[in-house]
Amino acid sequence: MKETNYLTTQLSVNRHLLDHDMLVMNRQPTLHRPSMQAHRVRIIHSTEAKTLRMHYSNCRAYNADFDGDEMNGHLVQSYKANAELETLASVPYQYLSAKDGAPLAGLIQDHVIAAVKLTMRDRFFTHTDYSDLVYHALRSLFISVRQDSHGPPELLLLEPAIMWPQRLWTGKQVISTLLMNLTPPGMPHLNCSLRGQRTKAELWSGASPGHATPLTDVDVIVCDGYLASGMLDKSQIGSSSGGLVHCVYETYGPRIAAHLLNGISLLANRLLKFTAFTMSIKDMLLSADANHDRRRRFANLRDLGLCAFADAFELDPDALSESEVRRLYRQAHFAPSTDQTLCKRMLQLDNAMKNRLKRAQDAVCDAAIPSGLYVGFPENNLQLMVHVGAKGGMVNAQQMSVALGQIELEGRRVPLMLSGRSLPSFPPYDVRPRAGGMCTHRFLTSLPPQELFFHSMAGRDGLVDTAVKTSRSGYLQRSAIKHLEDLSIQYDGTVRDCGNNIVQFRYGDDGVDVCQASFLQQSGLHLFADNAALLSTRWHALLGGSQQHTAAYQRLLEQNTLPRPLQAITDQVGVQRQMLLLKSVSQNKLLKLFRKARRAETVLRETIEQQKQLSRTELLNADLPEAPCEMADALRALCVAKLISAQAPPGDPVGLLAAQSVGEPSTQMTLNTFHFAGRGEMNVTLGIPRLREILMSGSSVISTPCMEVPVRPTNEARRCCMRISKRFYKLKLVEAIRLPLLETVDYVSDSCTLEFQLEPPSAYADRSHVRPARVLRFLERVLFPDLAKRLDRELKDQGKTTLIRSFALSALARLQQLGQRGSGHSAGATNDFDGDEEANAEREGGRAWEATRARDEWNEDDGHEAVRRRRLEVEAEEDTHLGRNRVIDLDEVVDLDIPDDDDEVAELRELGVDPDHMKEDDYATEKEDDVENVDVIQKDKAGTSEPQLPKISDNNPLNSSTVEDLGQEVADLEAEEQELEPIQEQSDNDNKSDEDAEFELESRKTFVTRLHARFSKYDFDRSDPPKWARLTICMFDPKEGRISIDLKTLVMRIVNKSVVSSVPGIEKVIIDRSDRSKWMFRVEGINMNELMRYPGVFDLTQLYTNSIAVMGQTYGIEAARASIQKEVSGVFGHYGIRVNSRHLSLIADYMTKSGVFRAFNRMAFTLHPSPLQRMSFETVVNALKETIQEDRMDSLISPSASIVTGRIVHNAGTNCFDLCQKLIC
Repeated sequence: MKETNYLTTQLSVNRHLLDHDMLVMNRQPTLHRPSMQAHRVRIIHSTEAKTLRMHYSNCRAYNADFDGDEMNGHLVQSYKANAELETLASVPYQYLSAKDGAPLAGLIQDHVIAAVKLTMRDRFFTHTDYSDLVYHALRSLFISVRQDSHGPPELLLLEPAIMWPQRLWTGKQVISTLLMNLTPPGMPHLNCSLRGQRTKAELWSGASPGHATPLTDVDVIVCDGYLASGMLDKSQIGSSSGGLVHCVYETYGPRIAAHLLNGISLLANRLLKFTAFTMSIKDMLLSADANHDRRRRFANLRDLGLCAFADAFELDPDALSESEVRRLYRQAHFAPSTDQTLCKRMLQLDNAMKNRLKRAQDAVCDAAIPSGLYVGFPENNLQLMVHVGAKGGMVNAQQMSVALGQIELEGRRVPLMLSGRSLPSFPPYDVRPRAGGMCTHRFLTSLPPQELFFHSMAGRDGLVDTAVKTSRSGYLQRSAIKHLEDLSIQYDGTVRDCGNNIVQFRYGDDGVDVCQASFLQQSGLHLFADNAALLSTRWHALLGGSQQHTAAYQRLLEQNTLPRPLQAITDQVGVQRQMLLLKSVSQNKLLKLFRKARRAETVLRETIEQQKQLSRTELLNADLPEAPCEMADALRALCVAKLISAQAPPGDPVGLLAAQSVGEPSTQMTLNTFHFAGRGEMNVTLGIPRLREILMSGSSVISTPCMEVPVRPTNEARRCCMRISKRFYKLKLVEAIRLPLLETVDYVSDSCTLEFQLEPPSAYADRSHVRPARVLRFLERVLFPDLAKRLDRELKDQGKTTLIRSFALSALARLQQLGQRGSGHSAGATNDFDGDEEANAEREGGRAWEATRARDEWNEDDGHEAVRRRRLEVEAEEDTHLGRNRVIDLDEVVDLDIPDDDDEVAELRELGVDPDHMKEDDYATEKEDDVENVDVIQKDKAGTSEPQLPKISDNNPLNSSTVEDLGQEVADLEAEEQELEPIQEQSDNDNKSDEDAEFELESRKTFVTRLHARFSKYDFDRSDPPKWARLTICMFDPKEGRISIDLKTLVMRIVNKSVVSSVPGIEKVIIDRSDRSKWMFRVEGINMNELMRYPGVFDLTQLYTNSIAVMGQTYGIEAARASIQKEVSGVFGHYGIRVNSRHLSLIADYMTKSGVFRAFNRMAFTLHPSPLQRMSFETVVNALKETIQEDRMDSLISPSASIVTGRIVHNAGTNCFDLCQKLIC
């Protein structure tokens, strides 16, 4: 009985790792799928071997190098897992990246150098060397073949290229032997023609750039497995798209490509044993003449800084002295942020200096490398290593041999300290390039201390940036993964989440796997045409319609139609191939084939023109046109077969792949804000901050909103565009008045007079059509009321508010009268008061008392109500015919019942806040001032000239433009410009009586003086245009005498924030005329309604903004979806990173699936169907409470839910289906 129990008990037998076992290797951080790959183990039986060893071509997928990196090894313990490792996760099947379908594995450094030296034209080998190299190249293949089958493999060798006087084989024949022996039995050899992408043909031929370079041995041509031309540089055997290894992967599969990489690496190792490669100092040296020319050119850079300074400040360099340069430089260095003119001088100086230095440095480098080198190419091993892509770049070679160049920190030159120096060893405000970070020395001859310090600053900046962006990009990837981890492809082709909700009806809109779509473009179709027989056998394509399509295959053809862009490229390549046949036929058939090719080309052009005439709806529903020739028809069938075989399999976790494809390359981006080169100073947020705005915040308020729209290509539209840019210009008050303000203190009357000198119209006429008369009105209607409010607050903070109401206003009026009489004679102004001084004082005192009473009942701190009262007062002035000596009373205009409480206390009580528990600080007060100031300005502008969105009917769509529409828009612009001009006094005097004109002037003065009890006098220039305005403020206090308030600073604080003219939401306008045929109207800010007012000027069908929320609100959720794809692709594209559109479309569909724009954050995660997946992200307790309260259930399908409960993930991978055994009854 005991023996039976012992025999039926399951036992676990532990054993050591053996040869040929599959081992999962992983290096953290695991950012993408290739970070875990299955390797076949080979045990090293040595006590000294204590490290893991692997092929160097796999290191890029792990982001690993051999400087102490640690990796994890995981040995699976089931046959099922072992089968998955061999067929899905092994290294050959991870050759392509899921991000963009580009190769990950590739040979570098010594292997590339050896492959290039092997395939040079002058490389020959004897029979012994040829056999030795072929043996080492095919050794691993023979071992694998011997393990899989019985009997020795069949070896194919080539005849020598030179028969006499000695039998010699070329290096290309060694590669050809390897390619032919790698061809699977029964399949044709490889044919491909690959253009050289790495090595310049001019270097090998010696021809000057731009000249023809035939037979340069740069382009790789393989004919029936024979390498007829070309060298194997990094673009062919490295991790590059469209290379030789990539073509082998596409035609023969992943295992043959892995054998090719392994064979070339073993071949290169063997070759380097008897053909060494090294680099010496002489490879960096320049010839004597080149070195002398280099020193001469760099010596001339000393005067370049002054020229760049003159360009930036728009001055004549010959008229600039050293003291003048320092003065202007210092003025721009300490310019306030509100002074746009001075602030942009520093940026213009940086751009001018960098552009001039770049041209000068490029000229030096072009003259020195490669023609000025002591050892020329290709004998120069440093240049050979750089040009073939083995190691380093041209910048490294230039820093060794020529100069380090301009050091930049975050895209700018080295910044200045407060002393005006970049380093203590330079004088203040030195404009020489060396003081700004230009390093003219090189590594070969050492660096001076200043340039070494600049170089160290750049290195430190890179380290800090790397440390900061790692954490931010890591959280970005985690957020994306937690939202998308449960998305997978189902058997009906849809992409669904764990709640069986559809996210996409077809993955990527075509269902094609990213890794299988690399060659579905023009360059890849040539490979299909060269290997049509081979690929048709592999993909089971039916070429030429010779066989009858089965029902299943016909269904596949209907489900996978050829996309129209691919169809156009296919027809174009087919016609080209048809033309190439003319070179390989006899003379008798030449004329016939030539006519066929020409006819096919004509048919192709006609078809393209017909397709252009179709609308988008007709284009989607119309059938594909017939192929123009037989070759194009065959290519179409081949592409359809490729599309069918490239369909993404069911169970593919496309959500995880999309999240990894966006998160992994985000670590390569910086965190800065860059600028449009050559397009002014328009800021655009890029890098991690922009990705966080799009993917994580999802807010409608973004840091740098902008719009762009093309200008219609007519002269009238372009002229209107220039006028619209002036109307959109944000004219600040600091640009319209002269600074500093003139301040005059009268100690007799204890008053202070502020004089505002207006700039002439020519100062800003080139960018705005506002005139000084409107600036003067702005001072009266906006600036002075704001000053009154600020002055009240300042007096209240000093505890002197009640003193204004307590002292005798008659005495104040008497003192004011004395000051007015004295200052009035000095300014040349007339005295408006009649009679003796006491009567005038009583009258002025009465007015002051009425103003004080009004101030008691109505405080400017009332916010919106204050603005409304001010507007009513203006309307009362304009519409009511008042007497000359009548004072406008606010209580006659509007009757308000204001409580006696303090204004701030009343406001707090309205908000439901206890005033006793509120403590004011300076920061909060300043913030409130800013908000109120902006609100007053915007409300005043909105009440006068706020644009309205025009009503668009079906008969007048936005994309239609007629001559009448454009004429109407021109008339509207002229009317708006006239509205911007206030009525001039002199023109009014022509139509009005002198009494009415004098009354209007007096009313303007009265309006300003009644804004505050201390505004004793106001006067302005009556000429056209006006040149000045003066405001006198009484500073007398009955208890303390003179009040100590810095009025000038108080006024400048308001002036710096005041805007005279602007369009709501628009900060800056730039007209991009880089393309003369297509002007682009770029706007910093967002106001879609304003641009839609001009359909005759702008092509509104291409109006675009980078705010995804605004795109969704304006055009709908599908526009928001397309905007997400465009913005994310643009962020990565700035850094040269390409993410496949299928990943971006899935992310965009997920973020817009509910009909609104939702980002990857915890707020959007509340709608997820899996409570356990929500808990695994953030706010575990809250998610758990909501789940319990709402009695929600989890189906345990999502990966997080399955792992939490210890189950296998059933929604993706090989567990997305079940096996059913058919029962025999």
